[in-house]
Amino acid sequence: MPTSLHTQFHCYGAKNFTDWMNITVALFSYSVPRSCCHKVTQKCGEKVMEHQNNIFLEGCVTKMKTWISQHVAVIGAVGVGLGFVQLFGILLSFLLVKILQENDVSL
Repeated sequence: MPTSLHTQFHCYGAKNFTDWMNITVALFSYSVPRSCCHKVTQKCGEKVMEHQNNIFLEGCVTKMKTWISQHVAVIGAVGVGLGFVQLFGILLSFLLVKILQENDVSL
């Protein structure tokens, strides 16, 4: 999941790529995983402070906030649609119980 997030949104870390350096003990100082790189090569995540042109610099939180704000109408419509499906299911279950009670079927 995180790798596809990085490649889809072209981002890495929460705020920026340096978040990775704060939480891990890397084999090389100032290194990030290869999924942080624009073009994945064998040593693309090493010495990132010197080679920042090959990695995603922007953080994923900012990118995801932007994406959500651009797609809020679709996200809301899907939520409302799912709510209506749930309400329709509840209505059908009440109707089923009523029909069964009218026909004296014990549950």
